[in-house]
Amino acid sequence: MPKTKSSLPVQIIEDPQIPLPLYIYVEPRRNVRISISKGNANLRLPLYLSSRQQTEYLQWAKDWIIKKYQKQPSLALPESKVYTDGDELTLMGQSFQLNLNTHDNSILKGNIKDNKFHIYVPQSWPAEEQQLGISILLRKMIAKRMRSDMIDRVIQLNRLHFQKDIKALRLKYNTSNWGSCSRQKNLNFSTRLLLAPLEVIDYVIIHELAHLIEMNHSSKFWDIVERADPSYRSKEKWLKDHGRNLNI
Repeated sequence: MPKTKSSLPVQIIEDPQIPLPLYIYVEPRRNVRISISKGNANLRLPLYLSSRQQTEYLQWAKDWIIKKYQKQPSLALPESKVYTDGDELTLMGQSFQLNLNTHDNSILKGNIKDNKFHIYVPQSWPAEEQQLGISILLRKMIAKRMRSDMIDRVIQLNRLHFQKDIKALRLKYNTSNWGSCSRQKNLNFSTRLLLAPLEVIDYVIIHELAHLIEMNHSSKFWDIVERADPSYRSKEKWLKDHGRNLNI
Protein backbone atom coordinates (compact mmCIF):
# COMPACT_ATOMS: atom_id res chain seq x y z
CA MET A 1 0.00 0.00 0.00
CA PRO A 2 1.48 3.40 -0.92
CA LYS A 3 2.05 5.91 1.83
CA THR A 4 0.38 9.28 1.46
CA LYS A 5 -0.80 12.22 3.53
CA SER A 6 -4.03 12.43 1.55
CA SER A 7 -7.33 12.12 3.40
CA LEU A 8 -8.61 9.92 0.58
CA PRO A 9 -8.40 6.12 0.94
CA VAL A 10 -5.24 4.66 -0.57
CA GLN A 11 -7.00 1.37 -1.22
CA ILE A 12 -10.57 0.06 -1.32
CA ILE A 13 -10.98 -3.66 -0.79
CA GLU A 14 -14.14 -5.52 -1.79
CA ASP A 15 -13.61 -9.03 -0.48
CA PRO A 16 -16.49 -11.56 -0.76
CA GLN A 17 -15.58 -12.79 2.74
CA ILE A 18 -16.51 -9.46 4.32
CA PRO A 19 -19.96 -7.83 4.03
CA LEU A 20 -18.70 -4.26 3.57
CA PRO A 21 -16.14 -2.49 1.36
CA LEU A 22 -12.99 -1.77 3.39
CA TYR A 23 -11.47 1.69 2.92
CA ILE A 24 -7.81 1.91 3.94
CA TYR A 25 -6.22 5.23 4.90
CA VAL A 26 -2.51 5.74 5.62
CA GLU A 27 -2.02 9.04 7.40
CA PRO A 28 -0.05 10.92 10.07
CA ARG A 29 -1.37 9.35 13.27
CA ARG A 30 -0.06 7.43 16.27
CA ASN A 31 -2.52 4.58 16.47
CA VAL A 32 -4.52 2.16 14.35
CA ARG A 33 -8.25 2.79 14.15
CA ILE A 34 -11.11 0.89 12.54
CA SER A 35 -14.73 1.99 12.29
CA ILE A 36 -17.91 1.39 10.32
CA SER A 37 -19.87 4.26 8.79
CA LYS A 38 -21.98 5.07 5.72
CA GLY A 39 -22.02 1.50 4.44
CA ASN A 40 -18.28 0.80 4.56
CA ALA A 41 -15.52 -0.03 7.03
CA ASN A 42 -12.60 2.37 7.50
CA LEU A 43 -9.11 1.25 8.52
CA ARG A 44 -6.75 4.10 9.43
CA LEU A 45 -3.06 3.23 9.67
CA PRO A 46 -0.05 5.31 10.80
CA LEU A 47 2.49 6.33 8.19
CA TYR A 48 5.40 4.62 9.94
CA LEU A 49 4.10 1.03 9.62
CA SER A 50 6.10 -1.41 7.50
CA SER A 51 4.47 -3.32 4.63
CA ARG A 52 4.41 -6.45 6.81
CA GLN A 53 2.66 -4.59 9.63
CA GLN A 54 0.15 -3.11 7.19
CA THR A 55 -0.65 -6.59 5.89
CA GLU A 56 -1.09 -7.91 9.45
CA TYR A 57 -3.46 -5.06 10.35
CA LEU A 58 -5.40 -5.63 7.14
CA GLN A 59 -6.08 -9.24 8.14
CA TRP A 60 -6.94 -8.11 11.67
CA ALA A 61 -9.42 -5.61 10.20
CA LYS A 62 -11.10 -8.29 8.08
CA ASP A 63 -11.47 -10.58 11.11
CA TRP A 64 -12.89 -7.67 13.12
CA ILE A 65 -15.47 -6.86 10.44
CA ILE A 66 -16.58 -10.50 10.19
CA LYS A 67 -17.07 -10.70 13.98
CA LYS A 68 -19.05 -7.44 14.00
CA TYR A 69 -21.23 -8.71 11.15
CA GLN A 70 -21.90 -12.01 12.92
CA LYS A 71 -23.23 -10.06 15.90
CA GLN A 72 -25.07 -7.49 13.77
CA PRO A 73 -25.99 -8.74 10.27
CA SER A 74 -27.80 -5.46 9.53
CA LEU A 75 -24.37 -3.82 9.09
CA ALA A 76 -24.24 -5.22 5.56
CA LEU A 77 -25.44 -2.92 2.82
CA PRO A 78 -29.09 -3.37 1.86
CA GLU A 79 -29.45 -5.03 -1.51
CA SER A 80 -30.27 -2.65 -4.36
CA LYS A 81 -33.90 -2.57 -5.45
CA VAL A 82 -34.98 -2.78 -9.06
CA TYR A 83 -38.40 -1.22 -9.59
CA THR A 84 -40.93 -1.98 -12.31
CA ASP A 85 -44.29 -0.45 -13.12
CA GLY A 86 -47.06 -1.92 -10.98
CA ASP A 87 -44.84 -2.99 -8.06
CA GLU A 88 -46.66 -3.27 -4.74
CA LEU A 89 -45.26 -1.70 -1.57
CA THR A 90 -46.47 -2.50 1.93
CA LEU A 91 -45.83 0.41 4.31
CA MET A 92 -47.02 0.19 7.92
CA GLY A 93 -49.37 -2.58 6.84
CA GLN A 94 -50.90 -0.50 4.03
CA SER A 95 -50.70 -1.45 0.36
CA PHE A 96 -49.39 1.04 -2.20
CA GLN A 97 -48.74 0.73 -5.92
CA LEU A 98 -45.84 2.13 -7.90
CA ASN A 99 -46.78 3.73 -11.22
CA LEU A 100 -43.67 4.29 -13.37
CA ASN A 101 -43.64 6.34 -16.55
CA THR A 102 -40.92 7.66 -18.84
CA HIS A 103 -41.15 11.10 -20.43
CA ASP A 104 -39.17 13.38 -22.71
CA ASN A 105 -38.54 15.90 -19.94
CA SER A 106 -35.06 15.94 -18.39
CA ILE A 107 -36.44 16.26 -14.84
CA LEU A 108 -37.35 13.39 -12.52
CA LYS A 109 -40.68 14.12 -10.85
CA GLY A 110 -43.50 12.41 -9.03
CA ASN A 111 -46.75 12.75 -7.11
CA ILE A 112 -48.90 10.72 -4.74
CA LYS A 113 -52.56 10.02 -5.45
CA ASP A 114 -54.99 7.35 -4.28
CA ASN A 115 -52.32 5.23 -2.59
CA LYS A 116 -50.23 5.29 -5.76
CA PHE A 117 -46.73 6.66 -6.13
CA HIS A 118 -46.56 8.13 -9.64
CA ILE A 119 -42.98 8.67 -10.83
CA TYR A 120 -41.94 10.13 -14.17
CA VAL A 121 -38.41 9.26 -15.26
CA PRO A 122 -36.46 10.94 -18.09
CA GLN A 123 -36.40 8.52 -21.00
CA SER A 124 -32.88 9.65 -21.94
CA TRP A 125 -31.37 8.46 -18.66
CA PRO A 126 -29.46 5.14 -18.64
CA ALA A 127 -31.30 2.28 -16.90
CA GLU A 128 -29.02 2.34 -13.85
CA GLU A 129 -29.48 6.08 -13.44
CA GLN A 130 -33.24 5.69 -13.79
CA GLN A 131 -33.34 3.11 -10.98
CA LEU A 132 -31.21 5.28 -8.70
CA GLY A 133 -33.45 8.28 -9.37
CA ILE A 134 -36.58 6.22 -8.65
CA SER A 135 -35.14 5.07 -5.31
CA ILE A 136 -34.08 8.55 -4.20
CA LEU A 137 -37.40 10.16 -5.15
CA LEU A 138 -39.45 7.29 -3.70
CA ARG A 139 -37.68 7.65 -0.34
CA LYS A 140 -38.76 11.29 -0.17
CA MET A 141 -42.30 10.55 -1.31
CA ILE A 142 -42.70 7.77 1.24
CA ALA A 143 -41.45 10.03 4.04
CA LYS A 144 -43.97 12.68 2.99
CA ARG A 145 -46.89 10.25 2.67
CA MET A 146 -46.25 8.21 5.82
CA ARG A 147 -45.15 10.91 8.26
CA SER A 148 -48.65 11.60 9.60
CA ASP A 149 -49.29 7.85 10.04
CA MET A 150 -46.04 7.49 11.93
CA ILE A 151 -46.83 10.50 14.11
CA ASP A 152 -50.23 9.02 14.99
CA ARG A 153 -48.63 5.70 16.00
CA VAL A 154 -45.93 7.40 18.07
CA ILE A 155 -48.57 9.48 19.86
CA GLN A 156 -50.63 6.36 20.62
CA LEU A 157 -47.69 4.38 22.01
CA ASN A 158 -46.36 7.35 23.94
CA ARG A 159 -49.77 7.98 25.52
CA LEU A 160 -50.13 4.28 26.36
CA HIS A 161 -46.69 3.68 27.89
CA PHE A 162 -44.68 6.85 28.54
CA GLN A 163 -46.60 10.16 28.53
CA LYS A 164 -43.46 12.13 27.64
CA ASP A 165 -43.05 15.35 25.66
CA ILE A 166 -41.86 15.00 22.08
CA LYS A 167 -40.52 17.97 20.16
CA ALA A 168 -40.42 16.68 16.57
CA LEU A 169 -40.55 13.55 14.43
CA ARG A 170 -38.69 13.04 11.18
CA LEU A 171 -38.58 10.27 8.60
CA LYS A 172 -35.45 9.94 6.49
CA TYR A 173 -33.59 7.25 4.60
CA ASN A 174 -30.95 5.77 6.87
CA THR A 175 -28.90 2.58 6.71
CA SER A 176 -26.99 2.98 9.98
CA ASN A 177 -29.94 2.66 12.39
CA TRP A 178 -33.70 2.19 12.51
CA GLY A 179 -34.37 5.13 14.75
CA SER A 180 -32.82 7.65 17.11
CA CYS A 181 -33.78 9.99 19.92
CA SER A 182 -31.92 13.20 20.71
CA ARG A 183 -31.60 15.00 24.03
CA GLN A 184 -33.75 17.72 22.48
CA LYS A 185 -36.58 15.13 22.33
CA ASN A 186 -36.48 14.79 18.57
CA LEU A 187 -37.35 11.34 17.19
CA ASN A 188 -35.96 10.13 13.86
CA PHE A 189 -36.93 6.95 12.03
CA SER A 190 -35.59 5.37 8.87
CA THR A 191 -38.02 5.08 5.97
CA ARG A 192 -36.70 1.51 5.63
CA LEU A 193 -38.40 0.68 8.92
CA LEU A 194 -41.82 1.32 7.35
CA LEU A 195 -41.41 -1.89 5.31
CA ALA A 196 -41.20 -4.01 8.47
CA PRO A 197 -44.17 -5.78 10.11
CA LEU A 198 -46.29 -3.48 12.28
CA GLU A 199 -45.23 -5.14 15.52
CA VAL A 200 -41.56 -4.57 14.63
CA ILE A 201 -42.26 -0.91 13.83
CA ASP A 202 -43.99 -0.59 17.21
CA TYR A 203 -40.95 -2.07 18.95
CA VAL A 204 -38.59 0.47 17.37
CA ILE A 205 -40.94 3.31 18.32
CA ILE A 206 -41.08 2.02 21.90
CA HIS A 207 -37.28 1.69 21.93
CA GLU A 208 -36.83 5.33 20.95
CA LEU A 209 -39.57 6.57 23.26
CA ALA A 210 -37.82 4.78 26.14
CA HIS A 211 -34.79 6.98 25.45
CA LEU A 212 -36.89 9.96 26.54
CA ILE A 213 -36.50 8.46 30.01
CA GLU A 214 -33.06 6.81 29.77
CA MET A 215 -30.56 8.15 27.20
CA ASN A 216 -28.49 4.97 27.27
CA HIS A 217 -28.77 1.20 26.92
CA SER A 218 -28.42 0.36 30.59
CA SER A 219 -30.33 -2.43 32.31
CA LYS A 220 -32.75 0.25 33.54
CA PHE A 221 -33.42 1.24 29.93
CA TRP A 222 -34.14 -2.35 28.85
CA ASP A 223 -36.45 -2.80 31.84
CA ILE A 224 -38.46 0.18 30.56
CA VAL A 225 -38.62 -1.31 27.07
CA GLU A 226 -39.65 -4.72 28.39
CA ARG A 227 -42.50 -3.28 30.44
CA ALA A 228 -43.91 -1.68 27.27
CA ASP A 229 -43.08 -4.62 24.98
CA PRO A 230 -42.44 -7.91 26.84
CA SER A 231 -41.55 -9.70 23.58
CA TYR A 232 -39.13 -7.04 22.32
CA ARG A 233 -36.29 -9.56 21.95
CA SER A 234 -38.12 -11.38 19.15
CA LYS A 235 -38.51 -8.06 17.29
CA GLU A 236 -34.82 -7.31 17.68
CA LYS A 237 -34.02 -10.75 16.31
CA TRP A 238 -36.35 -10.19 13.36
CA LEU A 239 -34.51 -6.99 12.46
CA LYS A 240 -31.14 -8.71 12.74
CA ASP A 241 -32.31 -11.59 10.55
CA HIS A 242 -34.34 -9.68 7.97
CA GLY A 243 -33.39 -6.01 8.23
CA ARG A 244 -30.94 -6.23 5.33
CA ASN A 245 -33.87 -7.00 3.01
CA LEU A 246 -35.70 -3.80 3.93
CA ASN A 247 -34.65 -1.26 1.35
CA ILE A 248 -36.09 1.47 -0.80
